[in-house]
Amino acid sequence: MRLIRKEDGFTLVEIILAIIIISIGVLGLVSAISFTTGKSINAEVVSTAKELAQERMEELLAKKRDTGYATTPDLDIGTTTTALPGPFTGYTRIVEVCNVDGSLGNPDCTLPDNGSGFKKITVSINYSGLPDLPSPVVLLATVITDTRE
Repeated sequence: MRLIRKEDGFTLVEIILAIIIISIGVLGLVSAISFTTGKSINAEVVSTAKELAQERMEELLAKKRDTGYATTPDLDIGTTTTALPGPFTGYTRIVEVCNVDGSLGNPDCTLPDNGSGFKKITVSINYSGLPDLPSPVVLLATVITDTRE
């Protein structure tokens, strides 16, 4: 009669199952890291877009204070689109200046100053580097009046 000795170690089936379980765990971890990295890049783009929009809005308001409502070329009625250079490649800034009536409604972005004394300024930022971001990424709007501050 043959004696069967018990040998220490793992069978081939146990090793294959362990590899499969570890692979599933590593795949989930890599997926989570990829998702988190993508979200942090989106947050950086949105933060930069907010700063760029706020910067342009403040420039326009400062020019209005310095030179006046009617004599500031940047406040002429119409739309200006600018592709931003340097470290802001991929960002596009759109500035729209429209007449509005006394109730701050009925924006008209095509005719020259209608004499109402109100203009609506809208600054929006688009980003072309990430396809899953909304367009525009940021939109700021304000109404200015024909008065000295």
